[in-house]
Amino acid sequence: MLFLSLCMIVKDEAKHLDKCLQSVSNCADEIIIVDTGSTDNTREIAGRYTPHVIDFAWKQDFAAARNASILPAKGKWILYLDADEFINPEFATDLLHFLERLPSNVPTGVIVPIYNYVGELNSGKISESKAIRIFSNNRHIHFVRPIHEQLLCTQGDLQEVECSFPIYHTGYLKEVIEAKDKSSRNMAIFNLMSRQGNLSCYDWFTLGNEHTVQGQYQKALECYEQAHQPSEMQKSWLPLCIGNMINCCINLEKYFEACQHIMTAQKTWPDACDFYWLQGYLLARLGLDSYAIEALRTCIRLGDNSEQLESNKVLISPNNASSLPLQQLSVLHIRNFSFQEAVATLSKLLYVTPNNKTVLKHLLQILHSFGELDGMESLLRSFYPFPQPYQLIMILELCIELGSKSLSTSYLNICTEQHVELPARLGLQFAILHEDAQLFGKLKQNQPSAELDIDIAYMSFLLWEESLLEVDKQAHDIDWLAQIYMKFFYAEQFDCCDRLVEKFNSPSLLNVLGNNFFNNRQYELAMDYYSTLLNQNALTAEGYENVGRLYIAQGDVAEGIDYIRKAIELNPMNITLYTYLLQHLTEASEQENLKLTIVDKYPGLNHFPLL
Repeated sequence: MLFLSLCMIVKDEAKHLDKCLQSVSNCADEIIIVDTGSTDNTREIAGRYTPHVIDFAWKQDFAAARNASILPAKGKWILYLDADEFINPEFATDLLHFLERLPSNVPTGVIVPIYNYVGELNSGKISESKAIRIFSNNRHIHFVRPIHEQLLCTQGDLQEVECSFPIYHTGYLKEVIEAKDKSSRNMAIFNLMSRQGNLSCYDWFTLGNEHTVQGQYQKALECYEQAHQPSEMQKSWLPLCIGNMINCCINLEKYFEACQHIMTAQKTWPDACDFYWLQGYLLARLGLDSYAIEALRTCIRLGDNSEQLESNKVLISPNNASSLPLQQLSVLHIRNFSFQEAVATLSKLLYVTPNNKTVLKHLLQILHSFGELDGMESLLRSFYPFPQPYQLIMILELCIELGSKSLSTSYLNICTEQHVELPARLGLQFAILHEDAQLFGKLKQNQPSAELDIDIAYMSFLLWEESLLEVDKQAHDIDWLAQIYMKFFYAEQFDCCDRLVEKFNSPSLLNVLGNNFFNNRQYELAMDYYSTLLNQNALTAEGYENVGRLYIAQGDVAEGIDYIRKAIELNPMNITLYTYLLQHLTEASEQENLKLTIVDKYPGLNHFPLL
C-alpha cells in the first residue's frame, strides 16, 4: 500500500498548478487530480506529474468533487490541497516521520497551520488559519458541505491531532481573487444553501468572509454575528471570526462596538496577542496614541514569550504578534517625535523582516536626518554581515536614494567583488549621484533610450544640459516632481533643486515639498516652505497639522492648538485631529463641547470609554 496520496480538485489552474505539484513531488507517492472543466492547459500540466487525471462534471458542490478525488486513493494517508497552495519541500521529511508514528487504521485527521497571503502581492500581509488537511484513508471518512467543505467520519469520532507542518495559500491575494472571480462562484453556492435553509455557524462565518472580500462590511458583520454563537466557542475558526467582526466594525465606524468585542475577547483569551494588536490598531486609528502604544507594547511582550506562542497563544495570525504591532508602534513613535523609540522599534522590526526595504529605508532616513552616517554604516554591517546578492542590491539602491556617496561607493565595490549583476538603472543612478557624466554616458550606451527610466532621463538632463526637458508628466505629477527634488536634495545637488522649483513653482508642489521635509525630519526647511505658503494663504490641512504637532511637541501648546483647529477646518473628516486636540485642551467646557462635536460627527464613538 502506498503511504501518502495527494488528492486535488482543479479548474483552469494553469497559472498555479505547476508550483503546487512541484512542491509535493518528492513526498507524495500518488497524485490524483479531479478536473471540473478546465479550458486552459491545466490537464496538460497535471499530466506531467500523474496519469491520474479524472474528469468530473461540476455540480456546485465542492464536497462532491473532493469525494471523487479521494475515492481511488491507495495511500495510507491523504493530503488535499488547492492549486493555489504549496508546501515547503524541506519540511516534507518531518511530515512523513510524523505520520509514520500515527496509527493509520484509526480514523484520524491532522490539523496543520495554513498561512494565507492576503491583500496586494508582496504586501507581506499574512493571516493564519488551521484546518484538517491530512487524514487517514478510511472508507468511513468523507467530505460534507457544498462550500468550505469539511470532513465527517460516519463511524465513531474522527481523532484530531495537530502538526506544525505548514501549507501556504495564495488564493486570498487580490489579483488571484479578481482573476478567478471566486466571489461570484462562491456566492452562487451560498445563495443556494441559504434558500434551502442549510447554513451552519461555520457557513455564516465563511459567507461573512466572502462579503468582506467584496468590501460589503455591513453584510459581513451580520454574517459573523450569526456565526458567533456560544456553541462554537471551542472552534478553531472563532477567534478569526471575532477578529473579522472587529475589523468590520472599524470600517463601518462602529468604534464602540469594536471596543466591546476587543475587551470581551481579551477576557476570553487573556494571553493572546491578536486582540491586543487589534486594540492598538483601533486606538491608533482614532488618534489615541498613548493608549495605543500601551496596547501594542502588551501585544509585543506577549509575542516575545516563545512558550506562549508554542501554546497557540497566537490565535489569528503570527503577524499579529510581531510585524504588525511593531510597524504600527514605529508610526506612532515617529508621529510623536520619539525618535529613539522609533529607531529601537524599527530595528526590532527589521530583525523580524530583514528583507523589508521600507523598514530599512525608514531606519536609514532617521539616522541620516540626524547626521548619523557612522550609525548608518554600523546598522548595515550589523543586520547584513553576509548579505545575499538581492540584499546588496536593496542596500545599494537605498544608499543612492539617500544621497550617501561614501556608502554607495562601498556597496558598489562589494557588489563588484561578489560579481552581483546590478539592474542597469542602479548604475545610472550611481553616476547621477556622483555627477559622473562619463560613467553615465558609458552605461547609457548599453541602455536603449526607450527603456530609460523617465526620472533618470530627467535628472541627467537637469545635471548636464542647459535647459529643461519638456515631458508632459512633469507638469502634472506633483508627487513625481517632489521625488526628483528630494533625490537632488539628498545628493546635495541644490542647483538642480532650484531649477526644478523655478520651472514648476506652484502651491501644490511647495505643499508636497514641505510635507516631505517634515516627514524626513528636516523641520527648518519644512517651516520655510510652510511660511511661504502661509503668506500665500495656500497651506493645506496636512501642513497645518504638522506645524501644530511640532509646536505642541516643543511646548508651545496654545500656538499649536490654533494650527490644529485650522487643520480641522480644512479637513473636518480627519478623526485623529479631533482626538489630538481634545488631549491638549485644558478648559473643561472646551473639552465637553469638543466631545459633543466628536460624537455628533462620529456616532460610533458614543460611550467610547477613553473619551
